[in-house]
Amino acid sequence: MDIGNIKGRSSYIKGGTNTGVYEFLDGSVLLIDAGHSVNRGVRIASMLKKQGKRPDYMIATHEHFDHFEAYAGLKETNPQIKLIAHPLAKPYIENLYLGMAYMTSSSMPSFYGRKNHGVTGKELCVGDYRVDIVVDRDIEIKGEKISIIHSPGHSSSQILVMTPDRVCYMGDAVLDSSIIDTYDMPFLFDIKMHKESLKKIQAMDFEYGVIGHAKAIYTKAQIEGIVDKNLEVLLRYENDIINILDKPSTREEILSNLMIKNNIKYNYTTYHYNNSTVGSYIAKLSNEGKIDLECKDGKIYYHKK
Repeated sequence: MDIGNIKGRSSYIKGGTNTGVYEFLDGSVLLIDAGHSVNRGVRIASMLKKQGKRPDYMIATHEHFDHFEAYAGLKETNPQIKLIAHPLAKPYIENLYLGMAYMTSSSMPSFYGRKNHGVTGKELCVGDYRVDIVVDRDIEIKGEKISIIHSPGHSSSQILVMTPDRVCYMGDAVLDSSIIDTYDMPFLFDIKMHKESLKKIQAMDFEYGVIGHAKAIYTKAQIEGIVDKNLEVLLRYENDIINILDKPSTREEILSNLMIKNNIKYNYTTYHYNNSTVGSYIAKLSNEGKIDLECKDGKIYYHKK
């Protein structure tokens, strides 16, 4: 594990979830998305200590566990560290079970999540994940402006974090091409908002972009190309759903058709991610007056108007 410099005092630590690092003049650092696993947080803290640096702040770009779980490991040896997040992320970060149960709309079955090991209920709510500072706009830390840009879509709370070096840490606001090639169907909370956020990113002024799940750091021009690919995927799935609804179909039938057509591999957890995305498309098409529904035989059938 090491810190790779991007520009000026803006760096990153590679991982399944990339971690942003911004160093202040006093030697303390701001981390963005510490990542998955408490152990990763312990390792980051140890590495920083060896370099004479201290993590005083961490920003979670949104409420999904793989972006903030490592915070608990950081806090074990750095009790002064403060967690920063958007107000919409706060209740989910502080109640892990709430975020997990959101996917199934119920208490969680034993086979949900690869780390669950049969544990259900509030036993999952472990770790000290209290949001100390809520932000919905730019924040000043140690006399320096850190830009916060609310960019919902992947989640309601998704934010971009830009340092004075014009390095933009994006979390999951943009999906890397490798992620699209592997999973194809994006996990999204609101399709309309996501499209608007992607177009906002293309219009923003930054020099480098750090995507949460990516193996490379990209220039602004490269990010614009990746955003185009994200937009193409959104449109493709929307067109697929509209075509499926030539015939009245249930939500699960829509999902099944999409997964077969696009050869999507899945397990219990990823099935619910994809099912959530289908729900987001149904909401968008309904709000635009393009589809309607019929309740029949104990099911809800959606169809084109």
